[in-house]
Amino acid sequence: MLDLKSEKKTYEELEHRAGESEREMCNVSQTEERLLRQNEYLTALHETSLGLIDHLDKEKLLEAVLQRAAMLTGTEHGFIYLLEPGDSDMQMQVGMGFFKSQLGLRVKPGEGMGGKVWQIEHPLLVVDYQSWEGRLSDKSLDDLHSVVGIPLKDRDGVHGVIGLASIKPDRRYTEEDIAVLGRFAELALVALDKGKLYADVRRELTERKRTEATLRESEQRYRLLLE
Repeated sequence: MLDLKSEKKTYEELEHRAGESEREMCNVSQTEERLLRQNEYLTALHETSLGLIDHLDKEKLLEAVLQRAAMLTGTEHGFIYLLEPGDSDMQMQVGMGFFKSQLGLRVKPGEGMGGKVWQIEHPLLVVDYQSWEGRLSDKSLDDLHSVVGIPLKDRDGVHGVIGLASIKPDRRYTEEDIAVLGRFAELALVALDKGKLYADVRRELTERKRTEATLRESEQRYRLLLE
């Protein structure tokens, strides 16, 4: 009788240890997966940052930022709305995947994902766009499911919205995806600032060349008058 009890106790201890070992292996696997994902994220962030140094065109810069963010979160569908100075609505100026056909779409504050993020000025995660009460009524958007949006915001306010979407019902974005997208939104702001600076420099050079041309013409007219 004692032997049976002893054997049962030994078996239970072994079973408990096996369960602990399995849980430890699972924790190790999850930790390795998180570290791998974090490494991929940091690598993509670093490469995108370097890309901003090499490119000057604003649209290409924003496309690079969006592509990296989409790749890292496992989607092919993303967009960037931008608010131009003096405008009362935002326009989708960069789109990939599903949103290529939506380029040029305009929204006002509170309209759709872009307009809602613009209005509330903080990230928004929608589990299912089809049933979301704030969605746009356009039937072509019925294929969208989980959607996440981040404002391109600094101390001067919101300049645009960057977002990612899934057309697969089983793919849902998480708080981790929001954190990743937030970092790429910061790079998008850098791209906007750099693009603005580049445009200002080109405008100044154009104005300078125009001024120099005007001065040369004036000098020629003055010489003709003297002659």
